[in-house]
Order: sequence, then structure tokens, then C-alpha cells
Amino acid sequence: MGQLEKHNSDIQTLLGNSERLEPMRRKRKSPIPKYFQQIRGQACSLHAALSRAWRCDCSLTHAAKLRLEKRVKSDKMGVVDVVDTQDPNTVKFSVFFSPKLQSESSTETLVPTEAEWYATEITMTESGPDAARKALPSTETDTRRVSFVSSGPKSAASSVIGDAPEIIDLCSALKQNLKCRKTLGYLRDGPGRLHTIDLAAYPQSLSSNMYRVLNLESLLFRSADTSDKSERNKVTLPRRTRLSIAVVLANSLLQLHTGPWLAEKWGKRDIYFFQSSDGTIQTSHPFLLYNFKSNNHTSSSERNPPKLDLGQSPSRGCNSSLLSLGILILELWFNQTIESRPFRKNFLGPDGRENEYTDFNTAQKWQEQAMEEAGLDLHNLTRRCIYCAFGAVSQDLGDDELRGAVYGEVVQPLERLLGRFEDVLA
Repeated sequence: MGQLEKHNSDIQTLLGNSERLEPMRRKRKSPIPKYFQQIRGQACSLHAALSRAWRCDCSLTHAAKLRLEKRVKSDKMGVVDVVDTQDPNTVKFSVFFSPKLQSESSTETLVPTEAEWYATEITMTESGPDAARKALPSTETDTRRVSFVSSGPKSAASSVIGDAPEIIDLCSALKQNLKCRKTLGYLRDGPGRLHTIDLAAYPQSLSSNMYRVLNLESLLFRSADTSDKSERNKVTLPRRTRLSIAVVLANSLLQLHTGPWLAEKWGKRDIYFFQSSDGTIQTSHPFLLYNFKSNNHTSSSERNPPKLDLGQSPSRGCNSSLLSLGILILELWFNQTIESRPFRKNFLGPDGRENEYTDFNTAQKWQEQAMEEAGLDLHNLTRRCIYCAFGAVSQDLGDDELRGAVYGEVVQPLERLLGRFEDVLA
């Protein structure tokens, strides 16, 4: 026992030294944090445009599914690639819309038989004759390189907008015959940004007899005893797949943190997947679900929410959002929910119910098992998420330094872990 305590003490010393050295390691500025913030700004603008777009009399909500994507990857040498299939200076969001209305309180995972999900790709442009696309930050660094992968021709944004009609009511637009159309039109976000909605090249209509929707929670074991009869027929994912999902979620936090799409506290119930009729789960395409209300059924404050400062996010959200990520990574690695941990009962309140400290204390205890299970990489990255221990001056994910630290100390170690599984299976 004494030897084990000494080893634990040595590890804590090493980790502490590592954190103190982090500011020195990050002296060379990487363009990646600013790229993530550019994506976040566009995502907030898109949400604002969609919030204004429902000018119908529908009393129920309109569902939109925002696909989560890595957008950034690094190889074994630490070379970072920003990958876009069309134009490296254009961030494109994949969003699924359904003409079928649904109740906000609906807990159904099956899409109604008459529902279809339309796959779209949405790009943003600045409006006005003097508007121009903003180039991405310089990508030249000494130790890390950012390259852009383009596989298609670039198109002028002005011509796309010129050929597309303005969408006055998105509800009505989705009810039109879309089979022979390439572009649905464009939306305005209010301040002057335009969002062009193109119907995706892959099957535009995902009918419910071919696909259903399920969330991440339904794919994880909810009992400490995996032989539990209630878990016997559960669809499970291999660890390699679960790690791949974790990489996407970690990237997505840096792109969407504490914005309208992603709350400060988020988790497995917020992550969804399509499942085809043959049982295949589209794990490479996780998405978030947001229910938009019609403008005719919202208050003036809901129609005109306070402007979001795209440069900074609430500092109090840093710990909550990173703690949520740390818990998700643990759940995906162990393939079990945090609620299934037998020691969780030790951290309930006096009334026997969970309180604001239950998840944090349970995650602390669970994280201690990460070293033995997966080694230093998983132990270190989950520890940093749970304690927000990145050696950064700011605790705000809106700060470039912290975003860069999270990418370097969480996303890249996750990619290394995933790479080991891919090397074995190659």
C-alpha cells in the first residue's frame, strides 16, 4: 500500500509540473483556437437565423438536428489538419429538418411513420456589397502545421445567394416538393449574415421506415452488472467506435461551447444518432437536437434573445461544460453510465437524491480508475476535464489559451488513444 501511495504521489508531481510548463509550451500561437471560435460564431449566427425563420401558426415545435463533426485532426507527428470537403475558408453545417411537428416533452425515439428528415448543408456569407469572406488565420508555425484539404471547386458566395430565394417561412418551405431542387433558399440572422440552405447530395429524404433516432444513453450500460437481464439485448458499440465518438464530442465542445446549441451542462441524453432499418447505427454522424418554436407563439424576449458575445462565454460555464465532457469520455471508455457506478450512492444528498456535487464527486472517484484501465493518457485528459486543470490563466473557454490547451491536452490524446486501436486493427 505504501508503494502504491508513493507511485500516486509521483504521478501527481509529474502532472503538476506538466501543468506549470503548459504556458511555456503554448508560447507559439496556434491558429486552431481561432478557427474553433470562428465556427462557434457561425453556429450562433445560424441558430439566430433559424430562430427567426419559423413564421407559421404551428403550436408545436420544429425539430432541427445539427450534425457534430471533427473538422480538425492531427497525425502522430502533431501535424494538424483542418479538413473541409469544398472550401477551406467556408465552414459548412449539416442540419436535418423534419416537416413533422413534435411536442417538446416528447421522449419518443422512433420517428413517426409519416415523418421525413431532410438533409441540408448550410453555409454563411456576409450581406452587403462590401462584404467579403474572412480568411482563416495564418497557418504557419514552427512546430505544428495546419493544412487544408479541398476536393471540390470553390464557388463565389455572392452567386449562390443571387440564385437562391430568401426564405420567409421555413415551415412552408419544407412542405414544398424538394425532390428536384438543389437549394432551398437563404435565411437572415438579423445583423447582416446570410445562411444558404442547400439540399445535401446524399439522400435528401430519410424516411422513418428506413431510419429511427436514438440517443447515446440508450447505447450505454445502465447497470454495474452487464449480465443484468434488462441489458441482455442492448445494442453495444466496440471501444474503438466509442473512442471515435469521444473525439467528435471533444472537438464539438470547442466549436459550440456555451452557445445556443450546447448548454453549459450537457451529456449522453443530448447526443443522438440515426439507426437504419438493418440495425446499423450511424456512429460517425452524431448530432444535437433543437426544437424551435414558431415566432407567433413566442414572446418578444424569445424572438430577440440577448446578443451572445462571440468572443467570450460565461467563465462559470467552463467547469460545467468540461466536467460534462470528462464524464462523457469516462462513460464512453467504460461503456457504462455514471449513474451505474455503485459508489455514486455515497455522494447523494441527505435526502437520498443527487445534488449539484453528486456528478463531480462520482466523476472524481471514477477517474481514479482510469490510470489502471487505460494508462496515463486517459487518466491525464479526464483529470484535466474534471478539475479544469490546464494551467491556463483564464477559466473561460472563450479564451484562445484555454481552447488551445483543451485541444492539445484532451483532443489530441484522445486521437492518440484511438490511433492505437486503429493500428491494431489495420
